[in-house]
Amino acid sequence: MSSQRGWCPDQIGRKSNTRGNGWGTQSTQTSRGLCPPALGSSRSRSPSTPFAPGMKLAGPGTNPLRRPGNRRHAKRDVHFLEGSGTLDDPSVGWLFDWRTLQGFTNAMRQDHVDIARKSAQANGFRCILIRKEAHGVQCTYTAIGTRTIITGLNGRSYCEVIPADDHMTVFMGPDHRTAMVSGHIYVLQLTDPATGETRLRQVDDPETQRGIVNPGYSRAAEEFWLTSGSWCASKN
Repeated sequence: MSSQRGWCPDQIGRKSNTRGNGWGTQSTQTSRGLCPPALGSSRSRSPSTPFAPGMKLAGPGTNPLRRPGNRRHAKRDVHFLEGSGTLDDPSVGWLFDWRTLQGFTNAMRQDHVDIARKSAQANGFRCILIRKEAHGVQCTYTAIGTRTIITGLNGRSYCEVIPADDHMTVFMGPDHRTAMVSGHIYVLQLTDPATGETRLRQVDDPETQRGIVNPGYSRAAEEFWLTSGSWCASKN
């Protein structure tokens, strides 16, 4: 299902690490060839400020359409933006063309959109952008909070990754050009017994449905952090 964007070139397949029952049997694909830890790397995530519902945020946020450190392709597009962009009907967009994902069905696309929109509503944002579809790895970070970069056999640079519970990565903000927070929505990939299709549901009982909780993360259904251009002004 995954396009493997930005992952180690040796990574083949993926594994659904979360547990649960919904439609039926959970997907159990295998994961091989995860990049080995790099020297000086840490499993903890970047030390950003955690976001909590009710926070009043200030600042310009960051532009999710700009690729940091990439001069050749400085900007990316929003694909399939839908929704009215209100608190009741947040707009949902993709930072890639989901049609390029192998084995990614329209039902899976709709599951991603529904889960993303529900999260934006619950957290008080008018727009949510899907940065990456459901996947089972996380980047590692250095001691100073930057992503650990390693060089693959082909000479290209990649982020080091380690196994993690399945999650979508997203940006949220007032519009598709402004990201105030970024983070993870943890999901279960389950098999619909009626159709045999893989479907997606958000984790609703982290204590029993979460498996891998890496340092710097929490056993939660979703978790978000303030982007570099936003800060907490106050709490309601």
